Amino acid sequence: MLHRTGLIWIIVALVALRIMGMVLVPLTDTTEARYAEIARLIDWITPWSKPDVPFWGKPPLVFWMEALSFKAFGINEFAVRLPSLLATLATSWIIWRFALLTGTTQTARNAVLIYITTALAYVASGAVMTDPFLTLGVT
Repeated sequence: MLHRTGLIWIIVALVALRIMGMVLVPLTDTTEARYAEIARLIDWITPWSKPDVPFWGKPPLVFWMEALSFKAFGINEFAVRLPSLLATLATSWIIWRFALLTGTTQTARNAVLIYITTALAYVASGAVMTDPFLTLGVT
């Protein structure tokens, strides 16, 4: 069984490693760069993939959050990736609360630990993607 302090240290270590990656690793593929550019160009109503080409391929919530992060932290890799991390942490909180309602504290700890250590959730939490927001909405 994992004790409370052990869980907290694992979560802190995972979030710290994720933040280091968000800061140190440049935008790695065309999707990250494209979504970052859409967030940079957004006029708060229409997401733009190029100055004269609207982008209607994804819901604008993600781009709004990334644009707000740009306003708060400047145009950089960390700022554009932060909303994904926050959405993943919010999903973790919902999982925690639901597991507490349906089980024990140990069940909640295990549920959160399983979620945040899955490869997809961990990678998506530090990438410019719409997946963390879709997961949050579904959860």
